[in-house]
Amino acid sequence: MDTPEDIVNVSGKCYENVKVFSEGLWSVKPGESILQHSLVRFHFELLAMFFLAGSFHFFLKRFHFSRFTSDVLAGIAVGPTVMGYYFGRTSDDLFHTSIPNQVLSSLSKIGYILFVFFAGVQMDTTLIWKTGRKAFSLGSFVFATSFIMASCVAIYFPKDNGLTIGIKGGMIFTGNMYFESMIQTEFVGVCYILMQLQIINSQLGRLALASSMHYKLMSLVYNITNGFGRGLRTTSIRVGVQMVILSLAYILFIVIVLRQMIFTFIRITPQGQPLKEIYATITMACVFLLASSGDCVGLNYVFGPLILGLIVPARSPLAEILVQKFNTAASGFLLPLMTMFCASKIDLHQFISEFHTLVAFKISLIGFAIKLAVTFLGVYFYKLPLRHAAALTVILNAKGHYEVGTFISFNPLKEIQSTSGILLLFLLQAFQPLLVKTLYHPAEHYVSYKQKTIEHVSNDAELQILVCAHREEDAVAAVTLLEYSNPTKQNPLSIYGLCLEELVSSFIPVLINHQLGQKISYSEGSRSQPIIDIFKYFKTQHNKFVQMHVFTAISPFKQMHEDICWLSFDKDCSLVIIPFHKKWNSKGKMVSSNTDLRNLNINVLKNAPCSVGTLIDRKRAQGLSSIFSTSATYRVAALFVGGSDDREAISYALRMARSPRVHLTIMHLVAHNDDVHNWENMVNDDFLRKVKAEMSGHTNIDYIEETVRDGSDTSEVLQSIVEDRDLIMVGRQHENEPQALAGLSAEWIDFPELGPMGDLLASEYISNPVSVLVVQQQKKKFCCRRCAGIGFETLNFFFCDSFRKKKKIPGYTLPHSIPIPLSLVPLSSSSHRFPPPPPPPPPPSLDHVISPIASAAHHSAEPALMLARVCLSDISPYDGAPAGPYVRAVEALSGSLMKHNAAVIELGSAEASLMRCGLEAARLYFRSRSQNGVVKGCSSRGVYMYRAGRPVEDCDSSPPCMAEIFRCMGKAARSALCAIARHLRLRSDVFNQLLDDTPLPAGEVSSSVLVATYSHTSLQNGKGAIGGGKLAVNGEVEKGLLTLISSDSPGLQVCDPNGHWYLADCSSAPGNLLLITGKTLSHTTAGLRPAASYRASPDYSSGANSGGRTSLAFRLMPQGNAILDCSPIAAAGHVIPQSYVPISVSQFLDDLSAEEDVNCNRPDNTYVAQNDVNKEPSLRSVLSDPLSGAFLEDAVVVSCGHSFGGLMLRRVLDMLYRAAAAAVKNE
Repeated sequence: MDTPEDIVNVSGKCYENVKVFSEGLWSVKPGESILQHSLVRFHFELLAMFFLAGSFHFFLKRFHFSRFTSDVLAGIAVGPTVMGYYFGRTSDDLFHTSIPNQVLSSLSKIGYILFVFFAGVQMDTTLIWKTGRKAFSLGSFVFATSFIMASCVAIYFPKDNGLTIGIKGGMIFTGNMYFESMIQTEFVGVCYILMQLQIINSQLGRLALASSMHYKLMSLVYNITNGFGRGLRTTSIRVGVQMVILSLAYILFIVIVLRQMIFTFIRITPQGQPLKEIYATITMACVFLLASSGDCVGLNYVFGPLILGLIVPARSPLAEILVQKFNTAASGFLLPLMTMFCASKIDLHQFISEFHTLVAFKISLIGFAIKLAVTFLGVYFYKLPLRHAAALTVILNAKGHYEVGTFISFNPLKEIQSTSGILLLFLLQAFQPLLVKTLYHPAEHYVSYKQKTIEHVSNDAELQILVCAHREEDAVAAVTLLEYSNPTKQNPLSIYGLCLEELVSSFIPVLINHQLGQKISYSEGSRSQPIIDIFKYFKTQHNKFVQMHVFTAISPFKQMHEDICWLSFDKDCSLVIIPFHKKWNSKGKMVSSNTDLRNLNINVLKNAPCSVGTLIDRKRAQGLSSIFSTSATYRVAALFVGGSDDREAISYALRMARSPRVHLTIMHLVAHNDDVHNWENMVNDDFLRKVKAEMSGHTNIDYIEETVRDGSDTSEVLQSIVEDRDLIMVGRQHENEPQALAGLSAEWIDFPELGPMGDLLASEYISNPVSVLVVQQQKKKFCCRRCAGIGFETLNFFFCDSFRKKKKIPGYTLPHSIPIPLSLVPLSSSSHRFPPPPPPPPPPSLDHVISPIASAAHHSAEPALMLARVCLSDISPYDGAPAGPYVRAVEALSGSLMKHNAAVIELGSAEASLMRCGLEAARLYFRSRSQNGVVKGCSSRGVYMYRAGRPVEDCDSSPPCMAEIFRCMGKAARSALCAIARHLRLRSDVFNQLLDDTPLPAGEVSSSVLVATYSHTSLQNGKGAIGGGKLAVNGEVEKGLLTLISSDSPGLQVCDPNGHWYLADCSSAPGNLLLITGKTLSHTTAGLRPAASYRASPDYSSGANSGGRTSLAFRLMPQGNAILDCSPIAAAGHVIPQSYVPISVSQFLDDLSAEEDVNCNRPDNTYVAQNDVNKEPSLRSVLSDPLSGAFLEDAVVVSCGHSFGGLMLRRVLDMLYRAAAAAVKNE
């Protein structure tokens, strides 16, 4: 009988002749296939699986799906679900589905061994004692939850279900294994999802890492103990004791012998030198030796590699070389191969048809859901925000490669019961990253609610700077810049030095504070210590005037910006200095370029909570001693084109110029024929005026204006100044594309992170040894829409087209509930019944974010109290627990209201410029109308009222900027109202139900009103102080919630709770808003915030320089259909008097109007006694023209009474008289 060719006789046994190598594609015999050769078939299998996985990941990664998801999809595609179902013959030829694929199975288990080993290597067990109580308690809680769930679940089958004992046992084993895998928290799975989402060094990421590490170590100890106990229970005494002895010997061999060998390798390696590759090879051989011997002993074959990985010190030279040499092959090839191989066993068609029999799948899904719910309750107990608690719950239950390795180790993956676990992992893991990305944003932790810029730091305040250094040269360049930043007693510096180290051989990022005695071990110390020494040397040179704190951040470059941003936010820094990613040698040639460092700089510029300076160092290397010992002048040039970044650069340069060793040249590049008058140019001109004022008395500051036509001229100017300068400072971005930079568009810029001017100075054509600092001012960010408020658009001031063309702007229709606006003009001198009290002593100094108003020049008979000045950015509401600056600002604001019935809100520079624009525009508006004859008989007084949403047909010509000022002051008023609510232990938004919707719906008119007034003479005919109400001798009271007043000169008195009148707006800068409360707020708070009385001062009738007084008053009014209810006050624990009952806003304001009329009819009212013989409320103001300030002198006095019918009659008469006034004006 003939013997087949593929059967050979070896020692009496028959084996199949497996063809491994092919003789070539062109040597294939007829009837044969190239896929018959196992090596060729293996190559085609790898090609198909990795091509599909890469294709899936290319499309899915933009939706934050992980590579694990793409690998599972690729495995399903090449398995019986797709390829086997639609291309059966090809699938059988390629994958040989009828026989087990031992090659892929073996490679998968090798990948799992390396995966577990490197997980242990990158787990820093030394940090287990440095984590906080929250991490330890959370890890303990999650472990206890998993242990209880695993102990309380058992799977049983009815006896008459037709299943054999073997099948039942297999299903029970599979179900228990899947259930326990689904309720576990794996440290490696947590690390992978955190690294994928780039939040591994965020606050939530650090908590998740620490908790999962505690869980893993507890689980490891429990598994060892439970394994020994199970071995003794399930086997005979002799076998159990033998297994325990061998296992203990196995563990002791690893802990004692191999640990000593590993530390010997590290100890004999010179510091700063890489470890020899032979040591890494020996270590890897020990890994596979332990895997084989552990399986023989009776332990899991990955147990030994895990223990050995934990012994290898994280971030040591051995760990680094192991990760660099072998981790790429393990995580980039073997792990995806394991996932795709397991997923290729999934048959979705069979899964759907036999779903009712999948006990393991169902019980595992139920267990995972229960674990999610219990974990969320435990996490939420630690007082985390709801969204953060949900995100942390998902992270702690992340699944992935570890579970797949467990399944392939204990299951043959032949039937649907076994492969259903892989499908369940896919379904659970696919959407976890996307869900965490939606729930958690790490930037929320360092959103800045106040201005952290050098421009807004006072001259004598301590300047706090965070300096980042990746190499020794970066630290030297930064120290040189700090040396000339004028650290003196009058200008102290607080420096935070941050050494940047890339995390290579560990999962856990660390931020080391060297002031607390924390040290760096192994290789990091050799790289960071020179940088630390440079920072400390700078401290020794300025021991009295410099505070130096040194940190080291060890984290991946992709997430390192989180450490920088968080540290700058936590230390309240005004500037972050980062090194440029390119380096030059002493000859001016570029020698290195770090792409990772460039991406880090871009992320810092995008997320920093303060200003950022990118330092380009071209200076030749020099010793530290020469920097501090030289007496040469440090020549600095600062270029100004316009914009916030340029203003920040000039502000830093001016601070440096206070040192006599620095000579500063400010070059203002003015575009040819640039006469555009817009909002940005206004702010720039105002800033330059301040700069020129500060230059007076400084001989080391030069101011030069250069006229340029476009970007080419600007480039020539830059080329000319690099010759004799040590440092050039420029801004990064410029608003509105200035003409001076025309032609330097984005497509011609090599480094967009430097901007057009910085890119020119960093080009290879400049070889001069000059350093460059590219500055970006803080970009304001908000955590929610409510905090952001309503921004205002770019203005064109009073020279805009709308003013020239008399464009109609929405104004204000006067309702009965709002007092008629009158000028902010002073009372007559006869109105003073009592002499003013002596000035009180100044209160103690407040926190650094709150400063008292500086006393302006005022009349000696009217003392100015020290009202609290609070920055608007400090009281802006936000979600979450209140921060320290916010709490201090709220306390100061409320304290001033209780003590003085008034407070001051300080606006930012942009808002202050807007108010200055509005005051000047209103002044010119009323003057122009007087000169044009629009206002007849009353040229010394004018009033205009604006309400958002007013129909166009009701409009008249108006001052410009009213809409923008309305939004700006409305935002400030709402923030103040939220601060008052916070101080009363209420929700910050408790009063929002009384206000208009934001933004205002289309077709609705705002209840609040903005009043622009102008007066050139003293008060006549008893007009109110801020255009509201009828005046009594003791002043008037605002009806609404709050009133904010901005004026160009003092002139308003406020009565304090003791009955003393004082000048409240002595600090008359446009950036200061005087805040007073009204009767509506007093009723809503049950009298806890009483209404303030105010009146005009007689000694300020003409305003500053006798040019008249202009003011802008914003009244925050409630909606007419709202209900004033004190129930929130009662719920907060305050006592509510019985007189404060719920009442509608309309009825409340009607009652106030009636009460005001009664007060005006009192016999002792001087104005009424002289002008109203019938002692009835005069409707003379109704016949006024509030838009022009003109009044009908022959007013009619009508008695309406104060009943409901009388008030309705009065409204009808109001409408009639308005129509009459309009007719008179038209004539």
